[in-house]
Amino acid sequence: MKEIYYIFEIENKKKNCSNIKLAANSLSLQQNIPPQLPEWTKLKNHQCFNCPLHSSKVKYCPIAGSIVEVIDFFQASASYEKITMKVESKNRNYVKDTTIQRGMSSMLGMFLVSSGCPVLTKLKPVVKFHLPFADYINFTVAENMLNEIDDLCEDIE
Repeated sequence: MKEIYYIFEIENKKKNCSNIKLAANSLSLQQNIPPQLPEWTKLKNHQCFNCPLHSSKVKYCPIAGSIVEVIDFFQASASYEKITMKVESKNRNYVKDTTIQRGMSSMLGMFLVSSGCPVLTKLKPVVKFHLPFADYINFTVAENMLNEIDDLCEDIE
């Protein structure tokens, strides 16, 4: 099991720790989702245009269901509030003074890819190399590397 801790320390001393547990082999999110979720998490509420899931078989959006607790915690906070964010894992620790918005962006990327969304699941291999607080240079390098790997795989086939 791979565990990543996102610790948000907000200026008014409010603290949130989100523990993201990923299955070692599949990198799928290992999370206890409550049986009753808010109305906004239902798949039929605002299903993505390219989502292959059917609301007759899947009641809740996998991404929405996975982020309910995080949304509940931060709903009364302003995105521009200053925080100290810590990201801790087995191999690396990061600390950064930033805003809730930037910290959430880093963490939500993990939820998006590992939640079970059939569209974003293609990005799971990138989770192994997740860099909190990555900037456009990191994204550009990663995108180029993924394109090269994709081209290589096509050549092999």
